[in-house]
Amino acid sequence: MTTKRLALLLAIALPLCAKAQQPWTLTQCIEHALVHNNEAQQQALNVQSKEHQLTAQRLGMLPSLNAGASHNLTFGRAIDYGSNSVSNDLQSTNLSLGASVDLFRGLQRLRSSQQSQLDLQAARADADRIGNSIALNITAAYLQTLYSAELVETQRRALNLSELQAERTQQLVRAGSLPEGNMLEIEAQRASDELNLVNAENQLDLARLDLAQMLNLPQADNFDIARPNIDSLATSLAIPSAAEVFGQALQTMPQVRSAELRVLSTEKGIDIARSGRYPSLSLDASLSTGAIRYLDPVAHTNQPYAEQLRNNMSSAVGLSLRIPLFNGLQTETNIANAKISHSSAQLALQNEKLQLYKTIQQAHTDALAALKKLRASEQQLHALQQSLRYTESKFNVGLLNALDYTTARSKLAEAEQGLLQAKYDLLFKTKILQFYQGLPLSI
Repeated sequence: MTTKRLALLLAIALPLCAKAQQPWTLTQCIEHALVHNNEAQQQALNVQSKEHQLTAQRLGMLPSLNAGASHNLTFGRAIDYGSNSVSNDLQSTNLSLGASVDLFRGLQRLRSSQQSQLDLQAARADADRIGNSIALNITAAYLQTLYSAELVETQRRALNLSELQAERTQQLVRAGSLPEGNMLEIEAQRASDELNLVNAENQLDLARLDLAQMLNLPQADNFDIARPNIDSLATSLAIPSAAEVFGQALQTMPQVRSAELRVLSTEKGIDIARSGRYPSLSLDASLSTGAIRYLDPVAHTNQPYAEQLRNNMSSAVGLSLRIPLFNGLQTETNIANAKISHSSAQLALQNEKLQLYKTIQQAHTDALAALKKLRASEQQLHALQQSLRYTESKFNVGLLNALDYTTARSKLAEAEQGLLQAKYDLLFKTKILQFYQGLPLSI
């Protein structure tokens, strides 16, 4: 490989590698998942099927035009329709062209087209519903990864403090200010903090892998996410009332829109079923011709084919009226079934609204609980920080044993982790409420 070619490959590969290693934002994760998720792709195919069905319904209202041709060989005695005589062994050709258009069929085709349009809109709403579900799952996994990353930093700071305290304690032990047992307790605390750091790093790797798998990435080795300032977000969050969120969700949530469209679709279904009570009127037109050729040219004289086709040309135009009198009560049965489908769709809509309200109530209650937990965790952390400073000062002068000091350190570490968890829990619960208000999921 030449030097120039190697330089060219490196010039192409390095920007791609740099781009691949760039951290993913939440918006990028959601957009990627919506494109590559199998369930979303399946629903997209369903939408395409509904589009084709609507196109077929609309084209079905156009006139139909059909052409036909046949060629037959007849052996033995056969009727020569040209001369109305009996002939032997001949071949015949028949050509036809027919057109038909429905003038009236109880508006069945028009209503079927309208129903297909409603079904298409409902399918698109279902696609949006699946997209919303994917976005929520991605957001939860994204925040879990952020929480795990911040937990690693917290555990790393705790380990650094343990190492500094171990060095300070060792100096005090060597100076005779503290007994050697205190050094053993501090070393045990340092080892515990190191284990906590390893566990936190493993948790981060699993969270990152879980998010990458949800994105259907081929490999997750270089996958990482952007880390915004969560502290500023958590302090600026506002929790709207459940009634306010529900009122906005009724206008924005696709599951409600889908259920409403299916109610309208079943109403069209009732109209379609009632169309069976009305007469239907159609206009038909046809054009036909034919020609024959005797297989025994000695016994019969054959006229030119083209001349016969011109001479035998015939056309017809007619109206067809169909009046339903009795069809085994099939029309009434169809109407009854359509009404049942309409009632079922109405119940589904009511259930969808009820389920949405319950979900929003639960999310609102969870958000309030998370806010209370965050405030309590902040107060607890502040109190334990002051207590640890007092405990550490007493430990450094030998007025307190190492066990009491490590116990205070452990309580502070638990409080820091609890505060971190409460912060991300509040952020996610608030994002859920904002999502039901129709706001995009972003951090």
